[in-house]
Amino acid sequence: MIRKNIIWVFVPLFLVSITSQSSAQARGQAQGRGQAVAAPGRPAPGNMRGDYTFIPKADLEALMGPTRGDRPARVVGVGGANLGAYILHYPAMKSATLNSFYHSEIAELYYVVRGSGTAMMGGELESATWDDSNSASIRQVRGPSVNGTMKNAHAQKFTAGDIFIVTPGVPHSVTYQVDERTDIIRAVIDPKGTLELK
Repeated sequence: MIRKNIIWVFVPLFLVSITSQSSAQARGQAQGRGQAVAAPGRPAPGNMRGDYTFIPKADLEALMGPTRGDRPARVVGVGGANLGAYILHYPAMKSATLNSFYHSEIAELYYVVRGSGTAMMGGELESATWDDSNSASIRQVRGPSVNGTMKNAHAQKFTAGDIFIVTPGVPHSVTYQVDERTDIIRAVIDPKGTLELK
């Protein structure tokens, strides 16, 4: 079931990423040479540069192990950017404060595989400060980030099957309140390649 869900989350995300990159490259190449973009039906190359990444179910289940947290399953390079797949695993809990953060560079898609709870989304951060760019959390999970206390955030309930899309600069605490064991797949688009490859 997890593999099927992963496919439905990552295929559209990957296609959007590759399509945007390929379109930009094609426009740049055509403009650079003064040529028009290829017309439909014209011969095209049989393949383009690149590779695929397979993440076995056993690897994902190991990341969903007994300890809570946000862990990278894979982070791969895609034409100068990075595309990451992460697992968030949390037992039932509630955060004591509204301390949170936003990412300055990366965009995210969260897909709730199982569980339910309440996320705090949006608003502003009071007393915002930059996180330490040398910390393992920033290099491996969050990318360049700002933290502070959330103000005017929206409480958004979630259950299995729901999706959050979070753009850079949006404060968020997806696991502010977890009502039951919750596993979330987090897909990250890192356009500047700030996250470590894994």
